Amino acid sequence: PRPYRARAMPARCGEKMPERDKEVEKATGGGWSSILPSRSAVLAIAGFGVVSALAPKGSFVDEALNGPMMKRVEKEQAVDDAGTSYGASSANALNIGGVGVIVLYQLVRRVAAPRLAARARDARASTPEADADEPETEG
Repeated sequence: PRPYRARAMPARCGEKMPERDKEVEKATGGGWSSILPSRSAVLAIAGFGVVSALAPKGSFVDEALNGPMMKRVEKEQAVDDAGTSYGASSANALNIGGVGVIVLYQLVRRVAAPRLAARARDARASTPEADADEPETEG
C-alpha cells in the first residue's frame, strides 16, 4: 500500500481570501501584528542606534550602548592564614548601561506614557475652546 500524503490546496492566483471574523482575529493574537514590533519600538531602537553611533568615543553613553553586555573583570582573591591566595581571580560583570536604557524605555512606556496621555486628555477637555462650544445659559 502507498503511504497517504496530505496536500494543501494552493490558492489560485488573483483569488481573494475570505475576511476573517474580528473576534477570531482578536482571540488568535492578530496574525503578523502580534509578531512584528510596534512602530514606536522600531523608532526607539533606531534612535538608540543613532545615539550610540554619534556618541563621542569614551563617553558614558558610548560605553553603555557600544560595550559588551558581559565582561570579565579582575577581583581580589581571598587569602588564607599562610598568605596564599585562592579562589577565582576574575568574575563576570554585567554592563548595566545598555540594560538600563532598555528598562528605562519600558518604564516610560508602561508607567509614564499613560499618565501623560491622561493629563493631555484632561487639559484638552478643560480648554476654553471646549467651553465655547457649549451654549451659555442665563439664569
